[in-house]
Amino acid sequence: MDGPSPAFPATGSPPPSKPHLSDLDQVATRIAYRALAEADPDWSTVAERRVDAVWLLRFGSDRDVDVGAVDLGDGEALWDHSAMNRTETVAVGDVSLFVRRLGVGRGHHPLVVLHGGPSWDHSYLLPGLEPLATKREVLAFDQRGCGRSSRDLPITSYQPEHIVADTARLLAALGFDRVDLLGFSTGGQVAQLFVQAHPDKVRRLVLASTTAYRDFGQHLQSWPEYQQRVTTIPPTPSGLDDLEWTEHDAAASAVTAIWDLAKLPRYRHLLDQIRFSGDWLAPWQQGLLHPWRPEDPEQVLRDWGRPVLILHGEHDMGFPIQVAHRLHHAVPNSELAVLQAGHMAHFELPDAWSRQVAAFLDAVD
Repeated sequence: MDGPSPAFPATGSPPPSKPHLSDLDQVATRIAYRALAEADPDWSTVAERRVDAVWLLRFGSDRDVDVGAVDLGDGEALWDHSAMNRTETVAVGDVSLFVRRLGVGRGHHPLVVLHGGPSWDHSYLLPGLEPLATKREVLAFDQRGCGRSSRDLPITSYQPEHIVADTARLLAALGFDRVDLLGFSTGGQVAQLFVQAHPDKVRRLVLASTTAYRDFGQHLQSWPEYQQRVTTIPPTPSGLDDLEWTEHDAAASAVTAIWDLAKLPRYRHLLDQIRFSGDWLAPWQQGLLHPWRPEDPEQVLRDWGRPVLILHGEHDMGFPIQVAHRLHHAVPNSELAVLQAGHMAHFELPDAWSRQVAAFLDAVD
């Protein structure tokens, strides 16, 4: 259950004739104005246009908009987004992973993304990931037990170290010797395990909206806004199966997942697109899960010695900002970027979020 949950915290490149994703600002704005503005007069900021336009291209719209009929002006039609958005299923050991590859073949080092959750898929990260594919390949996949990857596995198959092993096998299957790695929320903790197990496979590491520590509850307990929002979360109904529990948890915790509650309807729209599962719930409830982080994450990252970006929302109610400052102070090879957003900073501020990631990955080693 990715995000701040009180119950469970913690195709090749497109043809040259088609616009590249680097045109996203321009195209998204034009789609927004032409197709969506009348339906939502208060829809005003560039960031909001970006998010809704990406949803429109990726998922379609819940509004009365015919994507295929959107005229971008100057005789230009909406391009075939599928040409930039290859998906495939890759067998890795005893499971198969559903993989999305954006900007295939671009750049020297692919960016591999570990989503959070568990029991979410990777799609909720797309508002922040799509813009990054202008200069590099971005590879995101559903982890075992999630989304469209292998499901209904034996309960012993759900462990953080299995995600690490799956990721390494996926890189080998795709012929990637060394990559940049981004871990979001729970995925950021798995990314620390991956660096510990495979230090030579990672060039640069982005830890987004995540933690290296367990002892952060006191920061939430002393935060009046967090405490006030938690009181508005409805109790979990009895009799839910594991999938229903996961879906309820994500929806109910939305008020603590983002900081700007004006964006809550759009965030709930994003949640509606996710293929949730309940596969990771039973091992968690039964206390079977191994630690999500290394025993000493600070030492692991110091010994690794490569560049680390800690990207965090100032108002993160899942892993409060204090954990980001603490890790930054403990790891000399890290830099810290703080956005005025909550846990889902990539959703609230996709432009700023993707710019921070791109600048870090583009820096000269």
